[in-house]
Amino acid sequence: MSLAEDINRDIARLTAQIDHTPTASAELYFERGKLYYRTGSFDLALNDFLHTLRLNPAHTEARSYEKLLREIFEFRYKDIYNP
Repeated sequence: MSLAEDINRDIARLTAQIDHTPTASAELYFERGKLYYRTGSFDLALNDFLHTLRLNPAHTEARSYEKLLREIFEFRYKDIYNP
């Protein structure tokens, strides 16, 4: 199996856990967010990190990823093609 297939399998597993757990933990969202981040799905990653922070506002690593992604999005909208 390739790394991409492993990551996609892990995302599917975490999504199933989140969907079947009425009170999904912040850690499930955080782990899935990191996988989305690795695949370049920054929008999905940010959603998961924000959900993590709603469930656990003190989650410092999720806060760091959130800030990083906001910087990436801000840069994307200020490049030479989108002044």
